[in-house]
Amino acid sequence: MIVVQYQNTGGATAYNAQARISAVDPFTSNDDTAFLGTMAPGDVKAGVVRGLGRFRATAKSYGSIPK
Repeated sequence: MIVVQYQNTGGATAYNAQARISAVDPFTSNDDTAFLGTMAPGDVKAGVVRGLGRFRATAKSYGSIPK
């Protein structure tokens, strides 16, 4: 699940606003759109996209993690 906050920073109301993601390999998604609805100027809404598939990192040495 991905949650992102969107804010209408313009001077006009946004009607039927939608948030979309584009999943690329190694990710997949059955649900790539969050419907935000009507957003007046200054409104903030959370867009939630569910259904991202599992992924694996490429097997290689990534080095040590700094302390």
